[in-house]
Amino acid sequence: FRGDLGERAQREIRESSLAERGLLDYDAIDGLWAQHRSGRGEWAFQLWNIYNVSVWHDLWVAGRARA
Repeated sequence: FRGDLGERAQREIRESSLAERGLLDYDAIDGLWAQHRSGRGEWAFQLWNIYNVSVWHDLWVAGRARA
């Protein structure tokens, strides 16, 4: 999550249908990404779960397929 996959996941979380609902604090999530990338925190598990919920919401709730 410190490389290309992390950048893609962060972007997809921000652009997800879940983000459009405003249910989570996405500035705080961006802070977790920054801490994780810099090595100041180990947030891979939490970020992976947020990513999966975002993808799940896009597919099963909003009906958006990802390419």
